[in-house]
This record gives sequence, C-alpha cells and structure tokens, in this order.
Amino acid sequence: VSQYTFYTTASGVPLKFVMLGINYLTDGHFDEYIYTFTHFTTELQWPAPPVSDDRLARAGRQTD
Repeated sequence: VSQYTFYTTASGVPLKFVMLGINYLTDGHFDEYIYTFTHFTTELQWPAPPVSDDRLARAGRQTD
C-alpha cells in the first residue's frame, strides 16, 4: 500500500508531493518519491491551437 501526501499553502499553491510505497505506474520498487514544486502558475504556458469554424461544424454533425 502506498501513502500519498500533498502539501499546499493556505491559498492552494502546491509545495510538495510525497509518495511512500510502490510506484505502480512505472512498476517501481518500494521507495520514497518526493516532488518539490519550485514554480507554479495558473496561466497557460502555450496558447490553445485554433479550431476553424469548418472543423466545429463537422464535429457538430458527428453522431455516436
């Protein structure tokens, strides 16, 4: 069983993420993983790609 702890400031800014146990995503061994956040922004770093009106119209015509 793994234990996850996520630390934030009072306003919700991430500070640290700690995982103690087995990293099942990479099939790792039992270990401690520590991620320290050094930069955080709520702004997008890259602009969203443009979507043409034609593509939107075609998407609207698609059926399940």
